[in-house]
Amino acid sequence: MYKITMRSTDLKVLRAFTAGKREKREMLRAVHLTADYIEATDGRALFRLPRGMIATYAPDGVYMITPGGRLSAASGMSEAILDPVPADAPPYPDTDRVIPPASTAAADLARIALTGEDMDTTRAVITLYRHTGNAYEYALLDRLSPLEEAWTASKAAADAPVRLESLAGAIAVICSFKVDNPS
Repeated sequence: MYKITMRSTDLKVLRAFTAGKREKREMLRAVHLTADYIEATDGRALFRLPRGMIATYAPDGVYMITPGGRLSAASGMSEAILDPVPADAPPYPDTDRVIPPASTAAADLARIALTGEDMDTTRAVITLYRHTGNAYEYALLDRLSPLEEAWTASKAAADAPVRLESLAGAIAVICSFKVDNPS
């Protein structure tokens, strides 16, 4: 068991991207810690936070994460407990395979703001649809709202996930869904 300290909002978002208790694929209820980042995915969306934004001495691995309590309201920091998953558990998904590359051309980038306001998330859904031609679920994008950050969206291929990147270096990947456009 290891302790991890991070911003309360980062912890809230990280836990929002882990699968619920009903998920049969146990690894999707866990988080993956590497030398570079900590990440969580439920199979429909992914959130990756740079390791430099957390404080822990835990070795790289896959962990079940449980809240450990808020350190102080003024600091905005919280603790969580990382419990290693059993060694014989299935491997964590290879998320590097599903993260689209970042766009570098200005025309392939769109800015969205997710600040916790319903209109911001609605505006983000519309902006992403106009930018990529793909539909993205409101609830999946709204998971990022507690961070109250602006995100850069890289242009996605048809029916592909979108890559969102914050100024702080966090990455989110949201899977698209098919919308029949009766044009």
